Amino acid sequence: MFIPIVLISLFVVLGVWIFASWRTAKNIEEPSYQVLEEKNGYEIRQYEKMLLASVEVEGDFRKSLSAGFAVLGGYIFGNNVSSQKISMTAPVTEQKGKKIAMTAPVTQQDGEKTRITFTMPSEYTKQTLPKPKDSRIQFMEVPPQKRAALKFSWGYPGAKRILSKKEQLLRFLERDGVVHEGEPLYAGFSAPITFPPMFRNEIQVLLSE
Repeated sequence: MFIPIVLISLFVVLGVWIFASWRTAKNIEEPSYQVLEEKNGYEIRQYEKMLLASVEVEGDFRKSLSAGFAVLGGYIFGNNVSSQKISMTAPVTEQKGKKIAMTAPVTQQDGEKTRITFTMPSEYTKQTLPKPKDSRIQFMEVPPQKRAALKFSWGYPGAKRILSKKEQLLRFLERDGVVHEGEPLYAGFSAPITFPPMFRNEIQVLLSE
């Protein structure tokens, strides 16, 4: 009897884990976009305008995301002059490049700093967002733009895997003759506790019009 009971317990825990992951993802707002083309290995999307909150931090991939999330997470959880809570959105993104492009959601500058960015809920404008207590937080209005996006799953990725996926997306674009602008960015949509097969990651890059 012991083994069946253990198995049943494991299935129950697994079911709760999967349901919690699904429910959390379902309730989080994401940027609006339309899929223009389904390519071999990636999508071409048209995004609507976005309002972003960002902060520059230092460190490698994991350290910079952790530090940036702490600052921006604190802001949306009430660390602002109005003590107002803002709904969590997805994704959190990271992008490498020598120059920060204010039209890109998030950038990481090689050898310098990393810009970590959250997308603000669509109900807000730059004027209606509560003022942050942390002066490092900046807001950016991003106009509608076209991006290529490569999706991948199975857990929170490391720097090597992300680099590999960025290179893969660029190879796909070169293969198809699609012209991009700037460096690809990493977009993470899932909480760290998400069931690994349901974990959502993307590599995105801005496309030339």
